[in-house]
Amino acid sequence: MTDAILILRGLEEMYPELVYIARLRQALEQHPNLNWGDAMSRGQITSKLWLIHELVMHQQYDLGRVVLCGGWVGILARMIFDSNQLSANHIHNLDLSAVAVFASRTINEEYVDHNFTSTVANCYDTDYGINYDTVINTSCEHFEEFEQWTDKISKGKLVVLQSNDFTEIEDHVNCVTSAGELAEQAKLETVMFTGSLPCYGYTRYMVIGVK
Repeated sequence: MTDAILILRGLEEMYPELVYIARLRQALEQHPNLNWGDAMSRGQITSKLWLIHELVMHQQYDLGRVVLCGGWVGILARMIFDSNQLSANHIHNLDLSAVAVFASRTINEEYVDHNFTSTVANCYDTDYGINYDTVINTSCEHFEEFEQWTDKISKGKLVVLQSNDFTEIEDHVNCVTSAGELAEQAKLETVMFTGSLPCYGYTRYMVIGVK
């Protein structure tokens, strides 16, 4: 972790205009016990870039009010805010981990309160009604009662889902073997996109559509 922080400090000196580097370094210093190796892994970053790319390709430029279910340390929120192709009026990051929530606030510090909030919350207990226009869940493999969760999403919401076939991890209780299987689980009224992405030893699947 010390090496990572030193590298980020060096990058801050090289690219002072890239505020994100400073925020990431601060989050690592404040919360060194988080699994940053996973949060910033190639698979995690590549899958989020893929998500943004496909939203743009399907002309979903304005996401309105967004909720990130299982948003972890807020990397995707930051990527959406910093994107020159997508816009979001507000992003609400939900996660069960208080430490992850604190880290997400540091990473998105410029946007906290007016554009970004992050709270410790159970996604099964969240109201997805009038408060949100877009529901994003890139951690569907962790949702054992997936149908119970999707039933809470109101009709007409833009929904973006990602899961994977990485069954070796104990917490992955709802893996799928295809994007079609994920789409079938989601029961969306309209499906705009289904696809798969090889991710260094496993495959990630994504579905974009309207509930």
